[in-house]
Amino acid sequence: MNTMKKTFFIILLMAASLMMEAQQPLFLSNHDYTQKLDSVVGSNDFGWTSWKNCYTYSEDTIIEISYEWQNQAWVPTARTERLFTECNGQQLPESVLFEQMSELGWVSSSKSTYEYDDQCHLLLNLYYNGVDTLGNWLESSKYEYVYNEAGLLDTCLYSTIRNGSWREQERTAYSYNEEQQCVAVLAQRKGGGWGPFGNSWMDSYRYEFEYENGELLSEYYYVSAGGWFGGGEMVLDGKKEYEFDTKGNLLNKTVSIYNGEDWIVRDVYENRYDPSSDASKVQGLEQFWQSILQRGMGYASGTSMPLNSQWLSCSIISSEYDTEFTLYCSGFAEVNEQQEEVGLRAYSFEGRLVVESLDPADVVVYDLLGRAVAQKHQASKCEFNLTSGLYIVSVGNARMKVIVK
Repeated sequence: MNTMKKTFFIILLMAASLMMEAQQPLFLSNHDYTQKLDSVVGSNDFGWTSWKNCYTYSEDTIIEISYEWQNQAWVPTARTERLFTECNGQQLPESVLFEQMSELGWVSSSKSTYEYDDQCHLLLNLYYNGVDTLGNWLESSKYEYVYNEAGLLDTCLYSTIRNGSWREQERTAYSYNEEQQCVAVLAQRKGGGWGPFGNSWMDSYRYEFEYENGELLSEYYYVSAGGWFGGGEMVLDGKKEYEFDTKGNLLNKTVSIYNGEDWIVRDVYENRYDPSSDASKVQGLEQFWQSILQRGMGYASGTSMPLNSQWLSCSIISSEYDTEFTLYCSGFAEVNEQQEEVGLRAYSFEGRLVVESLDPADVVVYDLLGRAVAQKHQASKCEFNLTSGLYIVSVGNARMKVIVK
């Protein structure tokens, strides 16, 4: 894949991320976590490591920094800060800030904010694109949500700013079966103010879902023959087929397109699991999965493959972009509460890395490339002078992540 295509794909991922998060907000914690996602590494179609995302956590914030491998070094390119708020015992997104690296450092480029009702239903998501000359955020688009009596999403209205005022662009309606599973999604678009349909709503595309034993079996996609603004007959265009293991883990998904006579396989997604681990106990893992696989690769492959156990890797093979991407977790860090229980602490103090343990242990400090940059044999407390950055600290059999400032 040439440099231009790769650059286009990366830009597409970043530009779409906040908009996709608006349709499925991320949850910070509904579980008693035992681990935190440390970093995720991606490789290109040649199998070379080309990018990675690293994570840091606080009580109500997750910060994700994206890097690209350039000139034999990791170069930071983008930063996403997710702030959460509490609602009825669960933490929901309050805002998402996206920044890009420039010659002057981090520069804010877009932002998304969320509003909820008393039942924690998402009511409004505002998306901002850039700031004005006074530094005020500029509203760009928004999603408004309405729910039925059962508390299920009924309609979603998408609007954008045009000539200083809000204009409705797309309306999505959801239908459910007796088991409260979504069986159909119908999207309608406005006519745009011109042509025979003017500003009326017209059917644009539709999803239909089939289930077996409570699990999603297949998903069919219909598109209007009338083009982007709809109005024509709905025509079958694509499908996704899902396969689960006996424990309910989603193993793979096949995306096919219909040419009017035959089904042609376009994309194949595959999960590999570690059955001994539980992804619900890893903070940040599900958020990453939901966000990365919803970005940028077209309607048929914008995916959210739910996790029932910890995944080791996911291969994305896309004939549309003539490439193969592989995602895998490169490490985890124990949560702070666990560190305290086993008598371990690793923290930054006045520019130094400090490691404390109740019992003497071998301490090894690694950088994000996996290189040992410092170590101490059988120490109960030690300090290391390191450059600012993110490090993995190994104390005996335990591992943890520390940011040195």
